[in-house]
Amino acid sequence: MLGSDAIETSHECALFALKQGLDFLYAKPDSDGFGGFGTADRTQWIWGLRHGVHFDSILGEFLGSDPTYAPLTAAFNITPEILPLAPKYEKGDPRNGLPFFPRGGDAFAVDAAGGMGKSAFDYGSGPVFRMVIVMGKDKTTGLNVLPGGQSGLTDSKHFADQAQAWLANQAWPLRFEVADVVAGAVGREVYRPQ
Repeated sequence: MLGSDAIETSHECALFALKQGLDFLYAKPDSDGFGGFGTADRTQWIWGLRHGVHFDSILGEFLGSDPTYAPLTAAFNITPEILPLAPKYEKGDPRNGLPFFPRGGDAFAVDAAGGMGKSAFDYGSGPVFRMVIVMGKDKTTGLNVLPGGQSGLTDSKHFADQAQAWLANQAWPLRFEVADVVAGAVGREVYRPQ
C-alpha cells in the first residue's frame, strides 16, 4: 500500500533469492541427492554432473525395488558401462563412474526430462521416441529414434544402438516405402510352409 513503511524492495527480494540459490549450490547433496555441489568452486558447478537420465529396465516397474531381483533387472539397464561417455577417460575426468548419462532439459521444457530418477536431479522419463514424418505427394519419409534400441535382448547389437542418437537429439531414417525398407535392410528371413 502506498504510504506504508517499506518492508522490502524488489532489489532486496532478488538479492535474497540469489543468496538462497547460492547457499543451495554450495551445500553438499543429502542422501537423496538433493542439494548443490558441495563446493564454493563455481568451475565445478556442472549441471550434467548432477542431472542425468537413466535407461532402466521396464522389468523394474513390475518387480519393484526388491533387491532379490536387482541382478535380473540391472542386466537390462543401459548404463555408461554399456555405452561409455568417452572412448577413454583421462585421470580425474569427472564423467568416469557416473551412473547416468548427463543431459540438459527439465520437466517443463521442450526437451522433456521429467520423472524422479534415483536421486533428486536424475530423471527416468522423457520422450518415448522422437519422430517426424513427412507425407509428401509421392513419398512418405521421416526420422525416428528410440531411447534405447530396437531389441530387448542384451546380446543383440541393437540392444542399445539408438541411445547415443537419442541422447544427442538426433534421429535415424524412418523407412516407410518398400524401396527404402529394402535399401536399409540388414537381413532377410523367408518363411515357407512345411
